Amino acid sequence: MYARTVIALLAAGLLLGGCSKEEKPADTSSGSLGDSLKNAANDAGDAAKKAAGDAADAAKEKAEEVKDAAGDAVDETKEAVAGQFEELKAKAVATAEDQLTLAESKLAELQTKLDSAAAPVKAAAQPLFDAAKQKLAAVGPKVDALKAAGAETWQAAATELTGTIEELKKAVADLASKLGG
Repeated sequence: MYARTVIALLAAGLLLGGCSKEEKPADTSSGSLGDSLKNAANDAGDAAKKAAGDAADAAKEKAEEVKDAAGDAVDETKEAVAGQFEELKAKAVATAEDQLTLAESKLAELQTKLDSAAAPVKAAAQPLFDAAKQKLAAVGPKVDALKAAGAETWQAAATELTGTIEELKKAVADLASKLGG
């Protein structure tokens, strides 16, 4: 009987020992599982934050590259336009100077005709000659203004010079018709 009592007590002790709160398998494994899930979620969140940060950094870097490329393109375009402007400006100035030289030559020719003209023709043509000389004198400063003009003032200077040259051409033509040539 003694053996039966000892066995019963040992069995009860084993049952009670296995039922303690500290050693409950369900609690231990669910706490461990909960911690594992929490750690995995935190790790996933950290990884997502890092990936988002890396993506943002990459996007910023690409944006800077695009900005730099756009700035370079703008600078190249400005230089190209400035070069074209200077080229066109040089051509316009050369054309205006050629017209000025031609008008000076024509007026010198008409001066010779005026000097040898009969008195009544000379009297009628002299005011036309004087007007043409004034128009000729006005062209020189306009050509200089065109040479000095920048992109902002170019249009106004070119328009003014064109008008002055047209007035000079008309004055020379009027004088030539009066002097017969």
